Amino acid sequence: MSGRGNALDIVVAGYLTDGERVILIHHKKLNQWLPFGGHIEKDEIPDDTLRREAEEELGVKIEFIHYPQPRRGNQRKYASPFYQNKHRISEEHAHYCLFYLCKLKSGEIIKPNLAEMKEYRWIGEEDLARLDPPLDEGGIATCREALRLARG
Repeated sequence: MSGRGNALDIVVAGYLTDGERVILIHHKKLNQWLPFGGHIEKDEIPDDTLRREAEEELGVKIEFIHYPQPRRGNQRKYASPFYQNKHRISEEHAHYCLFYLCKLKSGEIIKPNLAEMKEYRWIGEEDLARLDPPLDEGGIATCREALRLARG
């Protein structure tokens, strides 16, 4: 699914939350605050991609919070995104992104991979407008929705 050139890539992003805050990473290459995530690789489902990205970027195992669909029989239960969007990366490259809500598995300690990020932060709603570089309106709205859902 991850083609380059004049294509649309399907990607995932995870809002890792403790109920009151979310983790954002300061992406080195893009110089933006973003949730962790990345491209879905061949034969991966979004859940597995986000689990892999959590381990690669933050050194943690995650659990999904958002499972609104009932399981049928022995079928695997998949997480449901709470939001989706399409955004352009360049003239030839766009992403269709599935956003998920997740939490740390019990006892996990964050061990960030500083190869891709400058830093990571736990961000509460009151801190969203104070990030440098600033989040755009869409980023702030998505963070607020993730926090609203995390609070129940």
